[in-house]
Amino acid sequence: MKTKLANYISDIFNPLTLSILFVFLLAKDSTENLWEAIRWSFIFIVLCMLPIFLVILNMVKKGKLQSVFSNPREQRHILYVLGSVMVGAALIVLIFIGAPDKLIAALFAGFVSSVLFMIVNFFWKISVHTAFASAFSSIALMLYGYSALGFMLLVPMMAWARVYLKEHTVGQVTAGALLAGTVIVTVFNIFNMVNI
Repeated sequence: MKTKLANYISDIFNPLTLSILFVFLLAKDSTENLWEAIRWSFIFIVLCMLPIFLVILNMVKKGKLQSVFSNPREQRHILYVLGSVMVGAALIVLIFIGAPDKLIAALFAGFVSSVLFMIVNFFWKISVHTAFASAFSSIALMLYGYSALGFMLLVPMMAWARVYLKEHTVGQVTAGALLAGTVIVTVFNIFNMVNI
């Protein structure tokens, strides 16, 4: 039962799902209507997330990666390099086409996080799942204030799931959450986009 629950938490709130959710929240908060939010979310997903996801799927199919979201540390080097390059390129394009500032800030935070995680990965396997849970919760809190405090429960839930499944240690899930949360909050403070 616990194993099923841990797998459900990991699979439902995976990094891709949380990325799409927080991109939409940011787009909705930055635009005048729902269709504009959907348009910018679509552009963001096509430029940044979709290419990375398709490359990862191809690598899994060819046996170069163990799975889409859970891989040994040694297989993660290429993912962090790919992520950093794709996010950096998408950031330049989104700035050029005039994307909303909050999406730019989120992508910049994603680029910084990707580079930091890549450096850490040379000697330690840090949790990307808790990193995304922390980033999503932090963004919700900064956008909607203390009314979104409940989203913070996602972080310990994800941490428990990853440790229970023996994908990470307590230190690795804690480091992932703290590093991503710190980066996103710092960047949004620099951009003066915190509502609390």
